[in-house]
Amino acid sequence: YEQLEGCPPAVFVFTFCATGMMIFGWLVSVLVYPIIYHGLLSIGVMLDNTLGTDFIDFPGTWYQHVMKAECKGFRTSIDAFSSWQSSARQSGARQSGVRSSGVRNELSPMHKAE
Repeated sequence: YEQLEGCPPAVFVFTFCATGMMIFGWLVSVLVYPIIYHGLLSIGVMLDNTLGTDFIDFPGTWYQHVMKAECKGFRTSIDAFSSWQSSARQSGARQSGVRSSGVRNELSPMHKAE
């Protein structure tokens, strides 16, 4: 590489401050951006499996037990409602239309057809 007379390298065309800013910008783009990118990729990998064993993950076992208890509760309430509904139908056929509280159990016109 030969330097021609009257043609200085591009870095020396600008002032010292401008050259320093260009070199600083180059260092940031070469060194800092890859570090930030690598950090974001690492966070993405950790968040990929949210029920794993990393320190950032959700407590998977606790979540499993809570959901099992919720499903059991729903099943218990459905069973209780079904047994209440069947007992209400059986007792409704035997009663004369008066509840134990003394209030008359009037059926709506829509329910009378059943």
